[in-house]
Amino acid sequence: MVVKKERAVDVDELRLAVGERFELESLRQNVVPPYVMLTPFVETPAGMEVEAQQALPEDGVHGSIYRIRAGAPAHGELVVGFKDVLSGKVTHRKAIRVDVGDG
Repeated sequence: MVVKKERAVDVDELRLAVGERFELESLRQNVVPPYVMLTPFVETPAGMEVEAQQALPEDGVHGSIYRIRAGAPAHGELVVGFKDVLSGKVTHRKAIRVDVGDG
C-alpha cells in the first residue's frame, strides 16, 4: 500500500520507516527544444528500491512516477532528473535527503 505521494519539485527531505512505500513524481520538463529527447532517471541509496515506474499521464511533458520501497535503514540522497537520450548527459538533477529509520 502506498502511504505517501510526493512531488520531487516540492520536497527536499524524506523521512520513512523500514518497509514503507511511497510514490514520487519526478521533475517535469515540457517537450520543447532543446529538451525534446529526455529520459527520466532516479538513483536511490542502498536499502531503497524502485518497484515500478510509469510515465506521467500527460502529453507533451517528460517525467515519471516512481513507486519506491524503503526496504532497510538508509541514509543519503535520492536523486531524480533527466538525461539527454543522444548524449547521455544529465540535463536536470535534484537531490533529496533520505532518512529511513527502524521505527
